[in-house]
This record gives sequence, structure tokens and C-alpha cells, in this order.
Amino acid sequence: LEVMILSQSSQNNVISGIHEGVRYRTIMPDLVRFKLALLFPVLNVKAIISLKRAYRSDMKNIIYNYGPPRPDDVFILLVCRLMGYKIVCDVVEDYELAYGISNSLFHRIKMTGINFLTRHIKYIASGVVVITSHLKNKYSKLLTQNKAIHYMPITINIQQYSEKVTPFGEIMKLFYSGSFGV
Repeated sequence: LEVMILSQSSQNNVISGIHEGVRYRTIMPDLVRFKLALLFPVLNVKAIISLKRAYRSDMKNIIYNYGPPRPDDVFILLVCRLMGYKIVCDVVEDYELAYGISNSLFHRIKMTGINFLTRHIKYIASGVVVITSHLKNKYSKLLTQNKAIHYMPITINIQQYSEKVTPFGEIMKLFYSGSFGV
């Protein structure tokens, strides 16, 4: 097993190495904003070359894509699909609901692209992993019968925490991250 990361910052991350026995490497580190836009074609070519070298005809070759296909990664995903990779999208948000978060032109273009690709996910992904029943229902309608959808809700093991949960009425600490109620 090898994990290939398209791009990440080296400021707080080790770019390549072994984590818990899994080898990983970053194809093009430190691509942000203008630098990413400028070097985007180079990133695509390097990613495809790296994925072509990593492909093993005698093994299962899977691209695990965090999130639905996006305008910045769809070309790589489609080329990998043609190479024989299975594409699995790990979807944790409903991007249709994120459209109104910002009025910036860049945000609206990005969300429009993501939502368009989401509606056509059956042509890109071999399967989808979702974390909520809302996303399961949504993607069940978007995928064809032969495409897998896996529902993996996020859970917390309360036994890992030493603090006891107090009844309402006393001070209660709560942390939630995600799309609450969706």
C-alpha cells in the first residue's frame, strides 16, 4: 500500500515518509493559490506519471478521493479510470448546501463545478462512501445500480474519554464538526 498525495503544505506536514507502516509521498508540495494555478498543468502530468508507475495489473488499484470530484482533480480521476483504477469518493458534505456560504466569484465557480460533477458522479466513481443518511439518499439517486455506496456514520467511543457526561442543567462541553442535522 502506498499513499500518494497530490499536493500539501510542507509547513506543518512531512512531505514523504512512512506513517504507521504505510509509505506516503507528496507529488508536488507547497502548491497554494497562484502557484497552484500556475503549475496546475505540471501537477496533472506529474500525478498521471506517478499513478501510471504505481499501477499494478496483478493488484486492485484504487484511488480514494476525499470529497466528490472537483474541477481541479477530475482530469486526473478520468485518466486514472481509463488506466484501470477504481475511483472511490469519500463524501462528507453536501456541496449544494455550501453554495451560499460565500459571495466570492471564486467560491461560486468552484461550487458550481463541484455540483455539476456530483450530478455526473456515476461516470467517474466506482463507488462512494458517505457519512450521513442524507448523503446516502442523495448519492443513491445519482449512482447506477452497479455502483457501490457505503454508509459509514461517524461515531465516538465515549469510553475513551475520562470525563463523564453530565445531565443537562449542569455545564456541558460539546464539540461538533460537520453539517449538523443534515
